[in-house]
Amino acid sequence: MADISPIKEYSRQANQRRPDGGPTYRQLPPHRLKPDPRSPDQVKDATIVLGVPKDEFTPRVHEAMTLVFNEMDSLRWELEVCTAQRDRLDIALDQHVSTELANRRALYRHLRRAVEHVESTGEQSFLLLVKLFGWEAIWRKAGFETAEGVLRKAAIILETQVPSSAPYGYLDGGSFGIVLNIASLKEVESLGSDLVDQMNIAEITCNWASAPIEAGTPATAIHAAAEEDARRRL
Repeated sequence: MADISPIKEYSRQANQRRPDGGPTYRQLPPHRLKPDPRSPDQVKDATIVLGVPKDEFTPRVHEAMTLVFNEMDSLRWELEVCTAQRDRLDIALDQHVSTELANRRALYRHLRRAVEHVESTGEQSFLLLVKLFGWEAIWRKAGFETAEGVLRKAAIILETQVPSSAPYGYLDGGSFGIVLNIASLKEVESLGSDLVDQMNIAEITCNWASAPIEAGTPATAIHAAAEEDARRRL
């Protein structure tokens, strides 16, 4: 049998809540409990369904088939457990620790999907950046917790203002990214301006920038183009 105890222990530790009360990641429904061993009648019925004649269903055959079915059920259960743990770990890897938004890894995946969509449809799409200037100065002046609080406040504003159909997250370095599929430049500019107006955070200057999502362009290049647009807007 595969030893899944390390995975269980990691899940137990990762599933604990942070000191501030927030979840470490979004919870998934728990996997079902390990099944009970099959009853003698269940083993007999399943064996007959598999083609063993009733008159050949001897005690030795019953014992052998019981072992086979128990092993099969146990392996299926372990697969379900491992699949659930994999899904939990994927969620944890895709989430920024402080803001609880999608992180760069997850947002780049959304960008790659947007590139594929542009390739197949030719419809306009954009990466919109919302940049916070002065975040590092707050970190130097007031400390880590205060600076992290600024990021969390910005994340809350994004959650209330960004359309539910648009993937968004934190790209590090004070940059929040929003993937706008099937959007015009005018719509991008309007959303960028609205978000900047909403970012009323003391000692923080906010600006927006964007880059088109073009067919065949790597996610890193799209992000770099948006950051360069932000630099030009300074």
